Amino acid sequence: RYNRARSVVVVVSVIGAGTMGHGIAQVGAQAGYEASIFDVAPAAVAKALASVKANLDKPGIVYIDFAPPADYLRGHIPGAVNSNYAKDGWREERANDKVPDMLPAKLDALGEMIGKLGIDNNTHVVLVPAGMSSTDMGVGTRVYWTFKVLGHDNVSILNGGMAAWTKDKKNPLQTGAPKVEPKTFKVAVRKEMIVTMD
Repeated sequence: RYNRARSVVVVVSVIGAGTMGHGIAQVGAQAGYEASIFDVAPAAVAKALASVKANLDKPGIVYIDFAPPADYLRGHIPGAVNSNYAKDGWREERANDKVPDMLPAKLDALGEMIGKLGIDNNTHVVLVPAGMSSTDMGVGTRVYWTFKVLGHDNVSILNGGMAAWTKDKKNPLQTGAPKVEPKTFKVAVRKEMIVTMD
């Protein structure tokens, strides 16, 4: 069974690889998840990439590329927008005790930033981390969870990230930054997904 409370675990498992992915799959199976949720085989990556190719230029889908700006401008999935995880407001340092990388206290500002990426509440968001390490793939999973907390379920992570996309030289790349039409993203916080010190 799949529900909101377990969604982060599922996505982290989907992007796992090799022995780690196999181990996660075993744990997931013991928890009652279907094996297909944990598919990290090359065929699963190929299926994800084929889905992206089939949906390029389709309205209602926004790809968020988390590459450094210079890398993004040199080449990205056509139509993808760029966001800096560390600087764009996805996380902040908690004011009272200086704990870093916390969910922002004021989520409306985060919603405004998301809207400036051309995302509204009907948009299917596809997160594209670099895909070179567990750290940068972790950016994708944290942003995925953030969208869930903000009440947005229509969000995915590209299996393998940008590394998987660029591995196949036939996959198209766009240079420069596309023009983005800002939209309104309304935050609907799911407080049950947030653990506090209170």
